[in-house]
Amino acid sequence: MSTKISFGPTPPEERIVVIDILRGLALFGILLANMVHFSTPIIYLQLTDIELWQTPWDKWVQAGLTIFVEGKFYTLFSFLFGWGFVFFMERAREKGKHPRLLYSRRLIGLFFFGLIHAFFIWYGDILLLYAISGFILLLFYQRKPGTLLVWAAIFLFLSILPILLFVAVATHGLAEGEKLEWIEYNQVFMEEMKMKAVEAYQAYAQGTLADMIKQRVLDVQFMLSYAPFTIPMILPMFLLGAYVAKKRLFQEADKHLPVIKLVWWLGLVLGLSLNILKYISLQQMEVAFPTSYDLLAQVGMAIGDPVLSIFYITSILLLMQKEKWRNRFSHLVPAGRLALTNYIGQSILCTSIFYNYGLGLYGQVGTLLSMFLAVVIFLIQLWFSKFWLARFSFGPLEWLWRLLTYGRLTHT
Repeated sequence: MSTKISFGPTPPEERIVVIDILRGLALFGILLANMVHFSTPIIYLQLTDIELWQTPWDKWVQAGLTIFVEGKFYTLFSFLFGWGFVFFMERAREKGKHPRLLYSRRLIGLFFFGLIHAFFIWYGDILLLYAISGFILLLFYQRKPGTLLVWAAIFLFLSILPILLFVAVATHGLAEGEKLEWIEYNQVFMEEMKMKAVEAYQAYAQGTLADMIKQRVLDVQFMLSYAPFTIPMILPMFLLGAYVAKKRLFQEADKHLPVIKLVWWLGLVLGLSLNILKYISLQQMEVAFPTSYDLLAQVGMAIGDPVLSIFYITSILLLMQKEKWRNRFSHLVPAGRLALTNYIGQSILCTSIFYNYGLGLYGQVGTLLSMFLAVVIFLIQLWFSKFWLARFSFGPLEWLWRLLTYGRLTHT
């Protein structure tokens, strides 16, 4: 588990293997969670009273995704982003570079990738929000580990506060007539979301490339409208990852096994409990009017999702203490080293399967079949990643990102 860290370009033999394994795992989880977004106008349908999943198998699979997958792996990626931030800054500082300047260029490069991804490939991009949040993370570069944990808790509270106030006002701060007006407004809003879902279906399933680009711009705008609520959910995991990097818990995992085992148990019990509560609350929520179930669902997302993500992280760390599991997980390493290429590659492959310019399966694939497709796609990416790294040191987009950061492929 211990790997010597040198400051400069990171040769393969000096990489911290568990980081690449976790990136590979996160890629697979993100693909599973995103399949419904690739194949349906779910961003609008989930705000209506339409039940998307009809067959018992699809409902069971969706329940499993809600409890074990959705929200767990973008938070895992957020954690790794925060860890990588500290690693990058320390390497740059030791080499006598300008850490803040280099990292700012790195974030600008990431923002560039996000723009291309969001507006020309798929609306569900997370890179734009990572780049924006990364500039906030720069404010914590020289903070002590304990300070990072305090601010992580503050941002976590801020992610719950809006829905707390929303539910409080709706349930206790409105007169009966105002509640009726609220319900009427939400009914109008639901009809608008249904119309948007129909427009998205027509664009992606039947439209021309120009229609899809126009629709994608609208979808990106809709997604970014939630940024003030999403960023406070990203930042706690950024800061937690930075905390783990400063404490060198990955490099020296064998020295921290008692703490890791304790966190593993807490992650399992608390994370699973909150996610089951989240799933039940989502089933009980009333779209027309907020209730306490809205708050419980938000708590499950804001706290339960990252806690279960931490359970996954500590599970990998504990299993990595055994050689047989190190060998099994090694298959994820190449995919993790090409994380950016594979992330955007997933969007290219999936939109080619579902959109009209490809196989045109948009709106025709249920949850169960989409999970099978996700497994096939990820197996292809595992093969591609291994094939590519046998011939090149960096993935194609990783190479370009490095070029945007340093002005040349490598730096000394």
